[in-house]
Amino acid sequence: MEDNSQEIQYCFSNNNLSCFREIKHEVEYVILYMFIFLLSAFTVFLNLLVIISISHFEQLHTPTNLLILSLAVADLIVGLIVIPLMGITFIESCWYFGEAFCSLVLFIVFMVVSASLGNLVFISIDRYIAVSDPLRYTLRVTTDKAVFCIIINWLCSSIYSLIILYNSMFYPETQDRCYGDCSVSFKFEHVVTDLIVTFVAPSYVIMSIYVKIFCVAKYQAKVVHSFTGVNRSQRKAAKTLGIVVMVYFMCWVPYYIVSLIEGNEPTVEFNVTCWILYMNSCMNPLIYALFYKWFRKSAKHIMSLKIFKPSSEYFSLFPEDMKSERKAALTLGIIVTVYLVCWIPFFILSLTENTGMASTTAYILLWFLYINSGLNPLIYAFFYPWFKMSVKHILTLRIFQPESSMMDIFTDYH
Repeated sequence: MEDNSQEIQYCFSNNNLSCFREIKHEVEYVILYMFIFLLSAFTVFLNLLVIISISHFEQLHTPTNLLILSLAVADLIVGLIVIPLMGITFIESCWYFGEAFCSLVLFIVFMVVSASLGNLVFISIDRYIAVSDPLRYTLRVTTDKAVFCIIINWLCSSIYSLIILYNSMFYPETQDRCYGDCSVSFKFEHVVTDLIVTFVAPSYVIMSIYVKIFCVAKYQAKVVHSFTGVNRSQRKAAKTLGIVVMVYFMCWVPYYIVSLIEGNEPTVEFNVTCWILYMNSCMNPLIYALFYKWFRKSAKHIMSLKIFKPSSEYFSLFPEDMKSERKAALTLGIIVTVYLVCWIPFFILSLTENTGMASTTAYILLWFLYINSGLNPLIYAFFYPWFKMSVKHILTLRIFQPESSMMDIFTDYH
């Protein structure tokens, strides 16, 4: 009897309503905490490179890059807040940070998820205009309009998150949860509504726009054999951002599938898909680094500390025959795809089982979503030379040099 009683532990031993605590082997704790730490640090570091690059260098202050900056901010929040706290909760099987902070974290999770997909919608629209109407692009799409769209996106995401969480408060399973549990349950109709509003509708818009983008690109390739530098750059950007979209879908689809099949019980599958979502936040910078020379160049300036030189913000990041815009579309397309792949399985699992947030399968899918936040910087690193150059300047502290924001991170890239 004594041994059995010792095996049963609670999150809070002095509370009769406390949740049960799952006990793991010491090696498991070490491995899991190392994974959480590395994933969080990796996600934060990569997205900081994106944020610093675009914020510091004048050449990168474009409407498209402002949208990328907004996406990186959402991924940074995932790396700073969501991954560490949800990781601790996953490992310890308990929430130790209080009810108020639990509500705040859940609000942040819903907000950044909605804001990320909203950013991808605006990015897709931006790339379509750039490819289909390149001559009037600068007139139709301005930085002021991009900032306005970003503000509206975050505002709407915040309001929607408040509404959806407020409704969940009156669901019996949410009210009856044990002490030490930070989860939320919804009525099935609310799950379907959330699926449509935060995933299906935006995904349909994104995919429809990218179909049009590549149709336009294919038509232009047939009609015009020698593109102007601007037209080539717009097409290249569309392709790159298309990869971003693809990666986004890849990270989200498993989560929705598992959610629809098994519900949100804390199953292994749910946890895996959740972490795939989290990892998506560090993928985009890698895509940028792979496809964007300006990103690689920018990262180089950052890591080599050139951004601390006088007028570094005016550094040239683009070659005279600039082709990065068309590549940007491909990169962001991959980001969106990875995002959707990470999310779809989670939503599918949510619809097919109960509407709680607890199954192992749902946890796995949810972590796929969290991992998605770290994938974007990786995507940038693969596709954006300017990002690599910017990272170099950041890591070498050159961005602290006077006028480092004037550095040319496009033509100086090697």
